Amino acid sequence: MGIIEILGCAGFALGISLADSPLLLTAFSLGLAGGSGNLADRIIHAHGFLNGCVVDFIDYGWSVGNVADIYLFLCAVCICIFLFRFDKKRGKDEKSSASSRKPGRRKV
Repeated sequence: MGIIEILGCAGFALGISLADSPLLLTAFSLGLAGGSGNLADRIIHAHGFLNGCVVDFIDYGWSVGNVADIYLFLCAVCICIFLFRFDKKRGKDEKSSASSRKPGRRKV
């Protein structure tokens, strides 16, 4: 799991450098914070190379987690909101470009 978290943190760091939207920047920042928090827990509590445990101390009633898990959840929520907004915007752009063409003329 430690290697996956390292790759995830690298992906979030790359996302931060490429983000062109404040919402995506927030999402990737939350993801990097959550991923690095869990990774730090694995390193601190390791019995070998990155095979440590993540300490979960918040009982939600249906599961147990930590602050890093909350950040990762918020990251996922922000990405879903961005994708929903982007998809709606793209649909509007396609409709406006289709309606702006003159009737009887085909675009080649």
